[in-house]
Amino acid sequence: MKSKTRFLSAIALAGLLATGLAPRRAAGETIPALAKPDASIAFLGDSITQQGAGPLGYVTLVLKGLEANGIQVKGIKAGISGHKSNNMLARLERDVLRHKPTIMTLSCGVNDVWHGKNGVPSRPTAPTSRPSSSRPRPPASRSSS
Repeated sequence: MKSKTRFLSAIALAGLLATGLAPRRAAGETIPALAKPDASIAFLGDSITQQGAGPLGYVTLVLKGLEANGIQVKGIKAGISGHKSNNMLARLERDVLRHKPTIMTLSCGVNDVWHGKNGVPSRPTAPTSRPSSSRPRPPASRSSS
């Protein structure tokens, strides 16, 4: 059941990407960059992306979804199992940028935290709470006069 859910989720993602990136042909609308003959999508990531290049993976489904909508793009598959964000940054030029992709997707972060002390340390961030004076107030009630 779990693999069926993952498969259906991947198909849904591929469909959303394909329809969202499909060329528009109505008057006055521009055709997205992926409609160009030399268009490419780079998929940079970890094991999720590496496995995504398999027959039922999200990389394959995105490329097939685009193809089903008349968009031929080259897939640049740059997923390496176990890689963290710092590893991906180190190979960004070699594995992605030198190919000059039209679009790049990035799937990272899981290994950064999953690897515990061997992961990538997070930087402290500023607090997200606001002073009470700037909190949103509920709308004033309307009288029915």
